[in-house]
Amino acid sequence: MLKKWLVVIGMVLALFFVNSLALTVKVGVYSNPPLSFYKNGQAQGIFPDVLNYIAKKEGWTIDYIYAPLPKLLKELNAAKVDVVCPMAYTNSRVHKYDFSHEYLLSNWTQVYVPFGSSINNPFDLKNRSVGVLRSDVFYEGKHGIRYFLGHLGVHAKFVKFNTYSAIFEALKKRKIAAGVVDRIFGDSNKFKYDLKETPIIFSPIEEKFAFSKESAVAKIVAPTIDKYVLNMKSDPKSILNLSIERYLEHVPTGFRMPKWVIYLIFASIAAFLVLLANIIILRRLVKKRTEELSEKNKQLRVSNEELTASNEEINTMNEELENAYTNLEAANARFQNVSALLSQLDMVNVGEEKFLNQVLDKTLELIPQAKYGSVSLLEGGKWRFVACRGHDIKLLSALPLKSEYAYFANKGQAVSDILEKREETIPPKIFEKITKATKPIKQSLIAPMKFSNEIMGYITVDIPKESVKTFSKEDMKTIDNFAKIASAFYVARKYLRYHEELQNKLIFVMVKALEKFHKYTEGHSEHVAECSMKLAKRLGLNEKEQKKIYQASLLHDVGKIFISKSILDKNGKLTEKEYEEVKKHPITGAELIEEGTELKDIAKIVKHHHERWDGKGYPDGLRGEDIPIACRIMAVCDTFDAMTSDRAYRKALSKSVALEEIERNAGKQFDPSVTREFLKMMKE
Repeated sequence: MLKKWLVVIGMVLALFFVNSLALTVKVGVYSNPPLSFYKNGQAQGIFPDVLNYIAKKEGWTIDYIYAPLPKLLKELNAAKVDVVCPMAYTNSRVHKYDFSHEYLLSNWTQVYVPFGSSINNPFDLKNRSVGVLRSDVFYEGKHGIRYFLGHLGVHAKFVKFNTYSAIFEALKKRKIAAGVVDRIFGDSNKFKYDLKETPIIFSPIEEKFAFSKESAVAKIVAPTIDKYVLNMKSDPKSILNLSIERYLEHVPTGFRMPKWVIYLIFASIAAFLVLLANIIILRRLVKKRTEELSEKNKQLRVSNEELTASNEEINTMNEELENAYTNLEAANARFQNVSALLSQLDMVNVGEEKFLNQVLDKTLELIPQAKYGSVSLLEGGKWRFVACRGHDIKLLSALPLKSEYAYFANKGQAVSDILEKREETIPPKIFEKITKATKPIKQSLIAPMKFSNEIMGYITVDIPKESVKTFSKEDMKTIDNFAKIASAFYVARKYLRYHEELQNKLIFVMVKALEKFHKYTEGHSEHVAECSMKLAKRLGLNEKEQKKIYQASLLHDVGKIFISKSILDKNGKLTEKEYEEVKKHPITGAELIEEGTELKDIAKIVKHHHERWDGKGYPDGLRGEDIPIACRIMAVCDTFDAMTSDRAYRKALSKSVALEEIERNAGKQFDPSVTREFLKMMKE
């Protein structure tokens, strides 16, 4: 206790002296041009430019430490450096470091190859040598290529380097087949190394400043850096935007979209080019006609009336040219807006309803005369609203709506007084409630979301009753485009959900098989799964990780099927040989599960669920945080349920006795922080 108070007092004194003296900030940078690099003995790049500007304004002294990223991460953990930049923001890194709230750039992973390479998709990387950066999020974790290829069942040979430049150098010399770098480095350096990018891109992330959780200096400078960066983003002449313009003059800064979205944009570009060609032709015609009329005027000395008529003709053609330019500017602006808005849609991590809400917002943003809108789905004969703007989503969602109540539209169309047109189809009581839940509407644009000619639902935007505005043909094209985007997303998620349901059913079949084999495990796996998922949620794990730990908990004892029933049902202490046989079940279970490619992560959790915090567990004797967090969570829940359940060799312990035993083994068998949260959960 005294030691903790001394640490707190030391931190307070450190903060006092840091604020009292000129601030020296230790900043770690690594070779990642143009975001950061070292040249002529100085740190350069977008991040150093921004930091140097802030330091000059605030009177700070910046002490740059230049080293490979893995070394800088260790020093950031140990508070030997206060800040590391740039740093890709991920959920796993938040537990280790503090991040700036504001990001400087968006980034993503891209695979580069030498010219002439046949690598064009992820499956071409099978058994190929792929260069990666040590400790890079684009290599490790759920943002990394190893995770990405693993889910596709593609095995590649990863070669680790200390810098992106070293990866490109190896590619240039054909020592590796492909290299994984961030797209900003790649697009800035590909010509220097005579390389080309492939269509293999994934994992959009934000580039930020990372701060040491233990550094007093970091706690002082972090809010100041955020304040400056926020102001810089809105100022086109700020050091941030000037530095981006300087270093990334030829590098695209937007999010690279999936192919089906790119096709949509290409169609818009084609229309744009046709319009531009027409304008060029029209301009040439005007020029030619003007020359002809001038020559005619000189040679024939036309009358004043003929000259006036000719001038009127030229004026008319000039007006047409101006209108064409106006239409071109409007089409170009709409194209740019659609591209920008599409890049903001999260098509990877977001759920169905949240994504459809995003689509509705973007549609309304591009059709400003529409103030209300909705997205509704047709499922199993029912009509369900999932997103509304202006209308009352709670009232609409509570109504028992049938598919036939919806306004049928096989293609996009504008409809006046859409609700009145459905009055005869909808029962009076329900119609009255729909009227109360919706705003008065003058005109609606409705576009169907379809797959294989089957209508899955509708996107609708509405102009208020009192408005004098109406929809245009361009508005119809806009809502049709967003309906196609929503259709593609929704169908993909629908098939993914079906796949997940099938996987869950297979897992339950395996669990029930174990329960039939060993009666004492009946209900045990389900209890451990429920407990582990709740505890994971309390500890801040995301929904995807919660789902993995739930499935792993259901399967954690499946390896016991291969252990003799005489050992499992023995009414007494096991011999050393019998205990060694029991200890094989995590490995056996993991090997059984690993046969399914998509269950490899779950197999790892099952394999290590009997590891101990003090390193005395099995099968690999992992210690402390080397044990996956999912295994540490499951270990507590598994032990608690086992102690409070009847076994062949003993009766169930009481809940209070079991909780005391769990608490007594915190720091020995169990992770102390996980144990504390588990005990809180059980008391609540």
